[in-house]
Amino acid sequence: NNLMQNVLIRTSFLELDLSFNEIKFSVSKIIVDRTKISYLNLASINLTNFLFDNEFKLSSFINVISINLSFNFITSLERNTFLMNQNLKILDLSHNLI
Repeated sequence: NNLMQNVLIRTSFLELDLSFNEIKFSVSKIIVDRTKISYLNLASINLTNFLFDNEFKLSSFINVISINLSFNFITSLERNTFLMNQNLKILDLSHNLI
């Protein structure tokens, strides 16, 4: 767990895949430069609205092209959730509670 945190802090990404994990640490503190991430996969990580709103401030992923949020527990989204993601082409919200 500590090793993973250190790797994430020191790595520049094009793709970040945290899918099918039980994340037990604060992701917002370890992903330092979100602007380098183009592909973000957060499928099936038991993501709720609270975690989604507070941990994964998607507006900071300004260059993201694809976001996979499928198979989570998201029940709603704010109107401007993806406003800052102007490069976003693919958004998968399937199998949520929306």
